[in-house]
Amino acid sequence: MKKELHGLNNKKIQVTNRSLVLDIIIRKGIISRKELADLTGLGKPTITNVVNELLEFDIVEEREKPRTTGQRKIKGLVLKGGSIRILSARWIRTRFKAAVFTLSGEMIDLEECEVFAEEEIWCTTQRILGTIDRLLSRHDKKEILEMCVGVPGPYLRAPGLNKAIVNGYDKLQTIDIQKFFESQYDFPVITEHDAHLSAFCEWESLDMEQQNDCRCMLALQSVGIGIGAGIILNGKILEGAFGIAGEIGQLGIYFNGPKNRYGERGTLEYYASSASVKRYIGERMCDFPESSVNEESAYEEIVSAYYAGDSLAVWAFDILAWRLAYGLLGTIFVINPDEIIIGPDYPVSDRFIGKIKSALDGMLNKEIGDKIKIRYSSAKEDTTLMGGYYFTLEHLIHEKVLYKRIKEILGVKED
Repeated sequence: MKKELHGLNNKKIQVTNRSLVLDIIIRKGIISRKELADLTGLGKPTITNVVNELLEFDIVEEREKPRTTGQRKIKGLVLKGGSIRILSARWIRTRFKAAVFTLSGEMIDLEECEVFAEEEIWCTTQRILGTIDRLLSRHDKKEILEMCVGVPGPYLRAPGLNKAIVNGYDKLQTIDIQKFFESQYDFPVITEHDAHLSAFCEWESLDMEQQNDCRCMLALQSVGIGIGAGIILNGKILEGAFGIAGEIGQLGIYFNGPKNRYGERGTLEYYASSASVKRYIGERMCDFPESSVNEESAYEEIVSAYYAGDSLAVWAFDILAWRLAYGLLGTIFVINPDEIIIGPDYPVSDRFIGKIKSALDGMLNKEIGDKIKIRYSSAKEDTTLMGGYYFTLEHLIHEKVLYKRIKEILGVKED
């Protein structure tokens, strides 16, 4: 029997119930009151009170739900706050992107600019602010619910400290990214590791049945010389003690390997990042004189040659796939993921993912390996930007301020 949650006289529980109902309406698009009660576990009186308030404040409206032949008419609730926006951004070594999303998750505007790791951080921040200003000039700043900025990592967070320690981008370490963006805008700002946001997008892209079947997901990506990953555990981002959970690129896989700039030997990102394929090309060029690629070739050219069956490119990516699998092996025994998602930075081909799987088959007990699904991302959009949208909603729900922020934007007075 469904248990009624008595608590509408308690303001904190009221806020939680309202935000919970509103979040589900946002995500579902159109949903009946009965479906709301089933999904939230709230009783009919509570659902009625919350929905009536949302209708009164013109935040949602009722429409007839699509129905099959012979099905009776059912009214559903849909979001009406069409002018409310979420701002999601991504800052990496070479580029900054910022996008505007509707409250229902549609990307409606995008601006971007180049970033140069060697330039003074003040110049970079001014260019970034200019990019955001161009975007905001086409929208009402007062209608921005919140802004999420995805940054590369390791992204270290502790009380009073928000620092991105990015190999090859020392200038970024000189600023507190969270405080910088907070100081620029009146609307709330949150920051998160870009790989975490990407993984959260992958999780949110699953349907409810898939989410129930996937208790732990690892989504990895490689941008140039780095490898990062996000871990989703029971629907939540695994942050760790100070935000660096998922930094699998820092794992040591060869204790006698070369040191990186921090003194770490034989790290996974040295052997298995997308950029490492150029080093493999350089090592074996003389053995493949018929190849169309060399160590000066752009990464995109090497990938195209791989798809075309170029012998050197195929050899290089086969080596990379095997070494990536070796790094994933350790991760599998630490977090035991149901799914591993390979980011689009690597070649999207049956051969590449097949090499990863076959390498793992040679190192894993079959009963373990057969239970782990390895696949490419099915997302069409930038998963970090989209993940920023989803994470913003999650953050507002967790902090119990989603409903409050929407009321502020719509000019609805507090109770």
